[in-house]
Amino acid sequence: EFLCKEMPIRYAERIRNIEQLPVPWQSFEELVSVHRLQLAAFQAFQEQPRSQWERVEAFRPVVQEVQQNDKKTKFLLMQAAQKMRGNSTSFTDPFSLELNKFLDDFLLSRL
Repeated sequence: EFLCKEMPIRYAERIRNIEQLPVPWQSFEELVSVHRLQLAAFQAFQEQPRSQWERVEAFRPVVQEVQQNDKKTKFLLMQAAQKMRGNSTSFTDPFSLELNKFLDDFLLSRL
């Protein structure tokens, strides 16, 4: 029951985290892909009738499908981070600190 209620919240937070990045995230195809995956997962959870949330068996196929589709997320995020950093070798400049916080928040919200 916890997962049924918490997973849509986590995906909504990830979507918001991407949309609030201090860079035009739409210009990084990897981030667009991650955003699309997160949005699809959120929508899959939202399409489930709330009455089904009490029945874990009914929710399991949705969770499995979302997990399968989400397998590329970490790799895509790392590619995007690498592109956003460009040739910078500093991890302490303001942008890098913001990017690191985004990555931490995003990855720690995974269940």
